[in-house]
Amino acid sequence: MSAKNPVRAMFLGTNSVAVTDGSTTLLIDPYFSRPSRFQLLAGAVAPDSGLVGRILAESGIEKADAVLITHSHVDHALDAACVARATGAVVAGSASTRNIALGGGLDPENILEITPLDPYAFGDFTVTFVPSRHLEFPPGLRQLLGIGQAVEKPLVPPARAWAWKEGGTYKLKVEHKSGSFISSGSANFAPARPGASLGDMRADILLPGIGGLDRKPKAFVDKWFERVVMPCSARRVWLTHWDDFTRPLCAPPRFLGRCGDILLYLQEKSRSLGGPPVELMPWRRWIGLF
Repeated sequence: MSAKNPVRAMFLGTNSVAVTDGSTTLLIDPYFSRPSRFQLLAGAVAPDSGLVGRILAESGIEKADAVLITHSHVDHALDAACVARATGAVVAGSASTRNIALGGGLDPENILEITPLDPYAFGDFTVTFVPSRHLEFPPGLRQLLGIGQAVEKPLVPPARAWAWKEGGTYKLKVEHKSGSFISSGSANFAPARPGASLGDMRADILLPGIGGLDRKPKAFVDKWFERVVMPCSARRVWLTHWDDFTRPLCAPPRFLGRCGDILLYLQEKSRSLGGPPVELMPWRRWIGLF
């Protein structure tokens, strides 16, 4: 890493992003086991510790300082405790995330139950969990996915995928002396509040997940862009959660649903509004973040 661009990031599928400045490493929503669609729908799921170790080794990640969980669905939190044990990291997230980490066998002293809007320091990084909203689904699917519900007790795998309830959704604002970024694990936005300031949600880089936007009407996508992307005043937007998370990480990625169409639509919309470049976050390759 050069002194000019000391912070690097790697996209590891779904909303999994590794970030390091060479001294401190953060892992956002690490999800490497990636059970198949059949397993997620019909069976019990559990972390694959051998696969987790292999992905970490292939990515050059031996040690990490924090595993940061934006919300507690299975495709964000299944591997949290396993990754933390393998890297020596603490797991930071909601009360539901705490119960998932406890059920995964992580020692309580290695779990940080966060207070929203409080800053947490990890080396030269400062992380703030900002309350947000999960993407809405029809009532039946909302109930099945546990949106608005919490993991009430330690969750011991294997278990059905539906046991990983949402547990509250957060955006992560991560600040470093080299720059700042915002990671958003679900494609929704909080309602506008009269007199609310968006200044604290500005950042150099935006890493928004777009999974599920392809199921929404154009008017929703437009409002999402205008509420999430434009106020951030970012220099660049790297999209995450665009890949089919039921495929193993060793397989070539393919779009989740019609996220390819969403990519093209967002690129054209940003150009028309004079917004920042919008691109997919590169697949499993370290990039200079700032």
